Amino acid sequence: SVRVVMIVVKNGIRLIQRLGISNPSPGHIEACADAFRTGTYSSGGQIFGSGDYGSLEAVTAAITLEPEATSAVLDADPGYGRIREPFLQPIQVLRSLEAELVPLEHHFELWELFDRLDQEPHRFKTVFSHFLPEYIPDVGPTIVPGYVSPESMVVNMPSIIAQLNGLMSLVRYGISDCFVDDGMSLGFGTYPGNGNCLDDGSMQRASAFFSYIPEATTTAGLVQELNTLLCAGRLSQASQDKIVDAYDSYSPAYDEAGAKLRFAYQLVMSTPEFHTSTTVKEDTTKSRPGPSISSSDAGINDYKALIFLFLSGGVDSFSMLPPHTCEGDLYEKYVDIRGGYCVC
Repeated sequence: SVRVVMIVVKNGIRLIQRLGISNPSPGHIEACADAFRTGTYSSGGQIFGSGDYGSLEAVTAAITLEPEATSAVLDADPGYGRIREPFLQPIQVLRSLEAELVPLEHHFELWELFDRLDQEPHRFKTVFSHFLPEYIPDVGPTIVPGYVSPESMVVNMPSIIAQLNGLMSLVRYGISDCFVDDGMSLGFGTYPGNGNCLDDGSMQRASAFFSYIPEATTTAGLVQELNTLLCAGRLSQASQDKIVDAYDSYSPAYDEAGAKLRFAYQLVMSTPEFHTSTTVKEDTTKSRPGPSISSSDAGINDYKALIFLFLSGGVDSFSMLPPHTCEGDLYEKYVDIRGGYCVC
């Protein structure tokens, strides 16, 4: 019926969003709907699906094997790909870097992720899941074309910092509660009941740790290997070169091979390519435009401060202090960047 077809199309969009692309094309959606209706999908001379109406095997094949999903050319489109869900990042590194339980442990637990990442299995803020499928961020290049980015609803400054702290803790201490700041654990683990917190690769207090052993024998080869494992090969050459230089110049005081490998893990996990599934374009603008200071006033007071406010509740921080009477065309640039969300 028409109603069933509409449900299939709507849910097809949701499935595509969860499995790889936030803004699927009409052709991709149609291919998924056809696979659901016919129960089959063909790719590379192989047929997927049972041939029965509603075959999920056929739908999954259409989502992941349709040319739009596998074309590297589309990576350059800012609307292609997606931001990776916060929860999936520690899961991926645990799998890719071969997490291994310590001898006394039978399982490990990622602890209190909801408080850190705003996302945790079987725990949602609302009945509509962690984020809305039609959410459009209110800043950036997605505004004008209307691209959606559902995962952006749970990506903010506190969650990004918590994400990186948790990932760095996984690398340095394994799944534990050892990474602490001002009495608060920043890691994704909890106290296993024994062991000391030593940042020396011994993982004494961890319930699990990374056991992966790279095959590469050169720094460039190691970075390329981690690029494949953690970034699906999307790490730009500029980012790879920076990581190679940092790795070669790092001289740990102990456990040189292990410490440098853990350092490389942290560098790769800090790149934009690790947090997205699309090609990252570097912004060649070195700084945001601002009011100019004349040479006669430059020596009076050149002090600058960055104020970072954590507020309880919703706030549109980009419109908290909008420019109005600044020199030059700063206000016009603000209006252009903010689009219809500007305070005009």
